[in-house]
Amino acid sequence: MTVHLFTYGTLTLPEVMQAVTGQIFPATDALLPGYERFCVVDQLYPGMIRTGHQSTLGRIYFNIDPVSLDRLDYFEGDLYIRQAVTVVLPEYSTLYADTYVIPPSHRNQLSHNSWSADQFRSLHLPQFLVQVHHWMDEYAGNSSPAPDESDTWYPEP
Repeated sequence: MTVHLFTYGTLTLPEVMQAVTGQIFPATDALLPGYERFCVVDQLYPGMIRTGHQSTLGRIYFNIDPVSLDRLDYFEGDLYIRQAVTVVLPEYSTLYADTYVIPPSHRNQLSHNSWSADQFRSLHLPQFLVQVHHWMDEYAGNSSPAPDESDTWYPEP
């Protein structure tokens, strides 16, 4: 069984999605009403919580297979939980999808700062992709050398 996945942070970048899953999925922009995105404290990636009064623009990927979904769950780690939501597509239709959110118990790990995909792409994407490939090699059980400490600043998932 496949699922649709709404993304709002690093996974909105096709390069990151492909590095995590090893796949290219059809995708389009989407809006998630009632949720707000914030930077995770001391990190370069965001988390999202239900606020009821804001909306978050993101990207929805269609028909994520179970193997890719398992890889995505590993990538997101313990900070996030995956839950079902209803997103709004560009033509104003709605669609059920999964997304990763910060549970209320971890709300204190979010700052009040917004997150910018453009800024992340221009300043941090190449080094982040190195780290993603390392994490996914670990997931697959491959013994690859860890990236040089000077090249990374992301915590392991």
